[in-house]
Amino acid sequence: MSGKGNEAVKENIKEYIQEKSQKEIIPTNNREPVEEANENEIISSTSTNCAYKNCPKLRDDVINVHIICHTHLDPGWLNSVDGYFYGIHHAAQHNYNGQAYRHSMPSVLSIFNNVMSALLENSKRRFVFAEMSFIWRWWKRLDEDFKKIIRKLLNDGRLDIAGGNWVSNDEAVSHYAAMIDQCTLGFRFVKDELRICSQPAVAWQLDLFGHGREINSLFAQVGKLIH
Repeated sequence: MSGKGNEAVKENIKEYIQEKSQKEIIPTNNREPVEEANENEIISSTSTNCAYKNCPKLRDDVINVHIICHTHLDPGWLNSVDGYFYGIHHAAQHNYNGQAYRHSMPSVLSIFNNVMSALLENSKRRFVFAEMSFIWRWWKRLDEDFKKIIRKLLNDGRLDIAGGNWVSNDEAVSHYAAMIDQCTLGFRFVKDELRICSQPAVAWQLDLFGHGREINSLFAQVGKLIH
C-alpha cells in the first residue's frame, strides 16, 4: 500500500492493536448482550463475541437517526475493473444539456484506504463494505498487520459487511445459477478471510436495473434477514 492515506493508517496500527476496548455494551430489545472479548481474542479473529450484535444506546429525548456510510462500487459499468480500482479515467464523453464532459471518479483503492484512516481516527465512526470483488482485490495487497486491523474493526462492529456477494447482480435477466455462483464466491471469501464476525446478516442489493423474485428466494434460503 502507498500514499498519504496509507501512512495515516500505519501510524495508527500499533496503537490500535494495543488498545483495550473500553466501550459499554448496550443490548437492544431484539439482540442478545455480548461479553467483551479480550484483546488477544479480537486480534485472533476467532472470538464469537461479535460487536455487531449490539447497537449504540438510544436516547428518548431526541429523534434517533441512523446514517449508514457504505460503499457501492460497480465492478463494471462506465469503466473496467482495473479502471475503477486504480482510478484510471475512461475516455468516453457524455452529453448533458448539449455540453460534453468526461466522467471521472476516485479510485476504489483510495476509498478503502481513506475509510480505514477515518475509522482509526475516531472510534465512533462506522462503515459498511459491500461488493467482495473489490474487497478481494484490496485484501490481496495487504500484509498481515493490516488484515488483523480489519478483522478487529469487524469484531468491534465499526466495520461491517453487508450482502457479502461478489457483486450486486442484476436481478431482471441474470440466470439463477449465475446468482448462486457469485454469491457462493463472495460468501466463501468472507468466511475464509474475514472470519466469523464478518458473516453478513443483511442482504444488500443497490442501484439495480430491474427486480426479480429469484434473488429474494436465494437470499431467504441462505439465511439473509433483510433484503
